Amino acid sequence: MSECYVGRQPILDQDLRLHAYELLFRHDPVNQADFNSGDSATSQVLLNAFLDIGLERVANRRTVFVNLTRQFIVDAPMVSFPHEHIVLEVLEDIAVDDSILDSLHSLKQQGFMLALDDFILRDDTAPMVEFADYVKLDILALSDAELRRHVEALKPYGVKLLAEKVETHSQYETCRTYGFDYFQGYFFSRPEIIAGRRPPSSGIAVIRLLSMVSDPNVSNEELERIIIQDGALSMRVVRFVNSAMMGLNRRVGSIREAIILAGRKTIRDMSLLIAMARLASSMPELMVNAMVRARTCELLAGTYRMGASADVAFTVGLFSMLDVILGVEMPVLLAEMALGEEVEQAILERTGSYGEALQCALMLETGELTALLPGAIRWNEAVELYLDALEWADNSRHVLN
Repeated sequence: MSECYVGRQPILDQDLRLHAYELLFRHDPVNQADFNSGDSATSQVLLNAFLDIGLERVANRRTVFVNLTRQFIVDAPMVSFPHEHIVLEVLEDIAVDDSILDSLHSLKQQGFMLALDDFILRDDTAPMVEFADYVKLDILALSDAELRRHVEALKPYGVKLLAEKVETHSQYETCRTYGFDYFQGYFFSRPEIIAGRRPPSSGIAVIRLLSMVSDPNVSNEELERIIIQDGALSMRVVRFVNSAMMGLNRRVGSIREAIILAGRKTIRDMSLLIAMARLASSMPELMVNAMVRARTCELLAGTYRMGASADVAFTVGLFSMLDVILGVEMPVLLAEMALGEEVEQAILERTGSYGEALQCALMLETGELTALLPGAIRWNEAVELYLDALEWADNSRHVLN
């Protein structure tokens, strides 16, 4: 597991209340930007903040400002990012041409807010102001007269003005008097480093495999194709189906035969367990716990007809251990998997039918026998199901080896 970092600096309003954060590239805990490629720095900020660390932890639901290079504005589609809380900053060294203006127009149509960073108003840069929500002025780069002229020229556009590099109380008061809406600089706060942990690339590959295999909309043909792409997984699935535990009358030699003879659900569940066991190879006891939890959720959903699919309940229970196994925050992992809102809420918030099953499984694990069970679940029956899950996990654990 590798460390990843992002810097953030507060952006404050006229009353010095937190309005947003600007996200900054950092490659280590040293609080300074050190990079050779602006494109690479932008990529790392987006990756670290939105996927590896998670925007919830980085910004706590606040708006974030992110610098974009020319390549990202013109060539990199931003449609997959959450436009509600992100402001895209157009860097000052970007040459303004038709490609840039067309791309800014497209980003606005997608719903993004735009900021012009370290802006200098000239004939060539003026067309960008039409698309801007914020204009950021570097107060150290402009004389007092230039600063006032910029404010007077930009106010009629209806943009919000942000004073950058405010370093003294006097500068803050001056900018406030001139009519700036927001402020940023060392006078208020130096950038803070937020650290996170990134799953290894092999772990990400397994997570994506888990996501595909667990999709209930995947057909038998697609399930077969997914499994056979991973030679080790294919071998172990076939070995499991041919084991004494399955009790088949003849041996199978392919994933297709395995799906037909053992059943789609069995193959799917075993594929999930085998793939996930790779992530827990150094902690086999965690994987057994995950198996018990998954089976408990499945049995609860099947027994109580909770409006939940037993297959999906199995997946919810299994994946609820992923953060412990990988040492990565659950929102980051779920962002990689796209499991659907109902499943995500069950894992994160214990809500809905799947959340009820998971909550009950967790209570059985900890022995909280005096707690109130969700829905119509009764303790004596739940305990019996949990004991069945323990036995099933014990009988099935050989498939992980």
